[in-house]
Formats: sequence, C-alpha cells, structure tokens
Amino acid sequence: MGRLFIMSGVSGSGKSTFLNSLDLFIDSVSIHTITLRAIDSGEVVEDKLAALRREESKLAVIVLEGKESPGALKSEEIDILLTTLNSDFRRDLGRRTLFVVPTTSQIVAQSISQRAADIGGMTTRSRPFYVFSGPHRNDYEQITDRTLRALNDSRGLLDYGITTETAKGLIESSESVGQFMISCYEEIKRQQDALKATAFEVKRKNLHLWMVFCCYEEDNRRNYDIIRSLTTSNYQYAQVGRMLVGDSNDIKFWEGRQAAFALAAQYLDLRVMYMPMRTANSIVRAYGNKELLDKLKKVEFEEGEAMVKREMVRITAQESIMGTAIFAYLRGMEFIERDIVRRNKPSDKQKLLFKEFMNISNDKDLNALVAQVLRDSIKTPDYKIYTELSVIGRC
Repeated sequence: MGRLFIMSGVSGSGKSTFLNSLDLFIDSVSIHTITLRAIDSGEVVEDKLAALRREESKLAVIVLEGKESPGALKSEEIDILLTTLNSDFRRDLGRRTLFVVPTTSQIVAQSISQRAADIGGMTTRSRPFYVFSGPHRNDYEQITDRTLRALNDSRGLLDYGITTETAKGLIESSESVGQFMISCYEEIKRQQDALKATAFEVKRKNLHLWMVFCCYEEDNRRNYDIIRSLTTSNYQYAQVGRMLVGDSNDIKFWEGRQAAFALAAQYLDLRVMYMPMRTANSIVRAYGNKELLDKLKKVEFEEGEAMVKREMVRITAQESIMGTAIFAYLRGMEFIERDIVRRNKPSDKQKLLFKEFMNISNDKDLNALVAQVLRDSIKTPDYKIYTELSVIGRC
C-alpha cells in the first residue's frame, strides 16, 4: 500500500534537496511536488494528485511544498489531507506512492503523525516521523565550496574571501548546511561592502586588472597550461589557492592574507591570460615604428639571411590578436583555446625575433603596440584602451 512519510528537520538541513534528488540514485523512482494553499475540501487534494503523471512502472514520491513552517497546516486541513490520502493509497497508483510531508518543527511532525496513526494506521506510533539531520558539520565547507564552484565559474569559497579558518567559525554557529551557506554569503557581502567603503581613493570606476603574459616559447602547450592552472573557468579568473603558492617575496607578503587577496582580486576583476609569441611577433612587424623595424632588419638570422625582410600586413596582426583571450574578454565573450597541440612548434626564426625585440625594446613598447592593434581590431571609435594607466591619482 501507499505510505505517508513525515520528515522533520531544521531549515536549511537539505530536506528538499535530498527528496528531489532521489531519482538520481534510484532508477525506479519518480519525484513529484505539489503545492496546496488552502485545503478546504478533499477535491482540492484529489485534483492535485490527479494532475500528476504517476507511472505504473515506477514508485512515486510526492513532496508537499509550502507547508513546512509551524502553523502552515491548520487542524482541519490536516484531517482533510490525511483522509484524502488514505483513500488515494487504496487505489492502483496510490499503492505505489510515498507522500512526504516535510516540516521544520518536531512538534508539528508529532501532531500530524498522531492524527495519521488514528486515520487508517497511516503511520506507526513506535516511529511516527523521521528526523532529518542533513549532512555532518564536517562536510559543510566542502558541500558549499562545490556548490559555489558549480554556479560561479568554478570559483570557490577561498576565491570569495572565505578561508578555512573563517569557515570553521561560521560552521560552529550554523544549525544546518543551508544556514552555513547563508552565513557565508553574508560574510562575503560584508567584506565586499567594507572594501568598497575603504576604497574611496580609487577615482576611476569599472577597474579591470588583466595580466597578459607573453614570453619565450619552446612549445605551444606549456605556457597555456601554466596560465590555466592558475585560473578558473573560460574567463580565466585568478585562482587564489594556486596563485599564492611559492617562496617569492610577493607570495610571502600575502601569507595570512588570502582573504584580502581574494577580495582585491574580485574588486579589480583580476584575470590572468596568455598571448602567444607568434601574435607578439606579428604585432611588432606590422605596428612597430620605422626605427624599431630598421634595427630588426639589421639582425641576421643565419648565413646572411635578414631576420625581418619586410613589414607584415596589419590585417594579419589583427587576425592573430582576435584569437587571443584579451580580445575575447574585451568583447565580453568566453575564451576557449584552439587546438594548440596541432600547431607547429615555434621556429628558431620566430624565437630569435621575439628575443631580439625584447633585447632592444621593453614591455611598454609592446604594451603600446598591443593597445594599437586592439583598437584597430575592435573597430569601435568610442572604445578606449589605455596602457600604463595610474589607478590612484597620487601614484
């Protein structure tokens, strides 16, 4: 026969999550939810049950929603609900039905169970209802971190400024995993508001601190893999836990300040991306000034062959920059690398050109050339691209 199942658990313990995920683990179960506002007649319940598509080949789990809190179910409503369910359980579909009434109050659970025991023996007096405690406290942090990553481009608690030490304190004051999630959100919001309040010296709005790396390549894959290991998602946000690893003075400065780093990274929209050496070379050859190109033309590759015989057409450099992360992000799009493995390895000539350019030039020169090719590629007159821009006025 069909059964009534009464589940008691504090708010946020995961009752609904547990019930609604049963069909992920049990093939022969189908999950249904119904909402009953005012239960003033048996027809109200019957109509809701009739509207459900209960399959003959599966056990149906029906979850009553919206009646969890104390006082949500009046005494006369409980009688109507239980009487109607008792009749439904005796029909063909009802015999394969488990009707679940979740509640946040053990007193309410006890009251419903006692009434159900009197009406057709729908519950047993020895075990009238089930107390759902939810996951163990030791799992709160991991569950919340994974949930956050699934919904926020792979960024977890640490990336939002919640360290393990902070999480432990919040867990101690949380009665359920749901309440812990709420506490984490409130702590993240509090830290973000505090940062905004103290960052009054920053004069410009919508800051975006994007770190673009371009360096010597021996193969195509290695530099991409390094950047990807330090970032999350196709937007390549800085992954705090991996960025702050090492023995450098910069890393040591942030020891014990991971939460502050995470907040700053969010506030500045910190992203880390890579620009291929080939792209840099094409930009230099197409956008470099006459003096720079003349110097490069004097450099011989081997056996008297000039390393740069002529300038590159600018459209070639533009097409190359369009295949990079920085161009995608300026357009508000995700970035997914092309099949890098299939590309030919950088030639000795390409490596020498990049090396010579960096020897006779500097980072600012390359930054200026990249900014120029981005302006030409985006083709939006009012789109401003700056390099070496001061964040704080006095710097």
